[in-house]
Amino acid sequence: MRLCVVFLAAMALLDAKADPLLREWIERQAGIRSLHADFEQTRRLPALRIPLKTTGTVWIDARGSFRWQVGDPPEVLAIRNKDGLLLIDPKKKRARILNEDSAAGPLRFDAIALPFAKSHADFEKRFEVLSLQERGELVETVLAPRDSRLAAGVKSLRVVFQRSTGIVQMFELNLRDGSQISTAMTRVETNPRLPDGVFEFDLTGFQIDDRSAAP
Repeated sequence: MRLCVVFLAAMALLDAKADPLLREWIERQAGIRSLHADFEQTRRLPALRIPLKTTGTVWIDARGSFRWQVGDPPEVLAIRNKDGLLLIDPKKKRARILNEDSAAGPLRFDAIALPFAKSHADFEKRFEVLSLQERGELVETVLAPRDSRLAAGVKSLRVVFQRSTGIVQMFELNLRDGSQISTAMTRVETNPRLPDGVFEFDLTGFQIDDRSAAP
């Protein structure tokens, strides 16, 4: 009983500290309409001793579209637009068209959204706050997804954001298969004019696996 009381008290203190910081973070994101960033991604797999590192670029807009590109010229592309999610391998000239419920294999794009949450109520509906720490200008929070679709593959999500701007500097997915994907933003530009057609890709000549209508 005593341990239960201590736990509940600790959670109340966490909520009291986290609530204003997270509200402020979500409010600051309201002014970010588009984003262009370079990133370094590290994947840690249970079967590998040495982590896999890649670099790339991401473009996001507030309508929910994004382009996630590894390598230049691109080696792997993920594009989400009004028509759905595309996973593209330019070298092999292959592409998969996925619906919202389709699995994307080892790549996960559930956390790519602008803003991260539409409101504080939306945030609380989607995530449980497990921990929160302030490190000067940076705030680090560990979240557990409440959304069953995300929670099926993701155990927890660690996010580091800049308090003054609301910009996410790093996010890390801890997956239920024991792997971990960390993405650090190395250069971030907010509200740029995005290139025309950045969320489109010409699939002429590609072998296409269309899973958009899969149950």
